Amino acid sequence: MSSTVYVVTESCLGICSDPKIPRDFFKHPICIDVCPVNGIKTVEGEDQMYFIDPTLCIGCKACWYECPVEAIYAKEDVPETWKEYIDLNALWHAGEKETVRKRIAEISPIKS
Repeated sequence: MSSTVYVVTESCLGICSDPKIPRDFFKHPICIDVCPVNGIKTVEGEDQMYFIDPTLCIGCKACWYECPVEAIYAKEDVPETWKEYIDLNALWHAGEKETVRKRIAEISPIKS
């Protein structure tokens, strides 16, 4: 498998995690369903997006292929304006969830 790690970026904010949007509308969160290592997580009601665990990601691209909002990028392909999401994904999985939520609330176009 590839050693490329995939990262969820700003396009996911408020879209895939919004419980008011029917799952079938975007077929979300299909990224979770297709991840063979169960490496994509969120805390419903607390997070505005999903996070890929960089220690579990095997670079299979399954999530990338299925993301309906083009929010998932290979780490090296994350657009410059969204590079911070690389660290936010890693921090969230390292247990710094509140720090990540606070930062996302600061940079998010979605009102908390």
